[in-house]
Amino acid sequence: SRCAFARSGRFIDALKAIHFLSINYSTQSETESSINNLVITWLSLLGSCKTFGNIEISNLVMKEILKIENSFSDIVHSALISLYNIYSQQDRLQPEEVFQI
Repeated sequence: SRCAFARSGRFIDALKAIHFLSINYSTQSETESSINNLVITWLSLLGSCKTFGNIEISNLVMKEILKIENSFSDIVHSALISLYNIYSQQDRLQPEEVFQI
């Protein structure tokens, strides 16, 4: 299953695993399927960031999603909403912080 490390709070291990996947995807032909799998994995990590209230990793994840996806895509919009909710949950809701990514 996706991001088992993150679900157990092991964010550094999750980042290493996803970066390894990213390197493998970039060395293969970038099919839509492989790119979608990578984005879904990043979104899974973002969900775990919400569970554990990890703002720092959520910012990194959002930057990675923006590298892959068009900034006007539905995926980016839903990721931004998730990021906004993570900030809100931690009482660090300053929209300028969220949207400076």
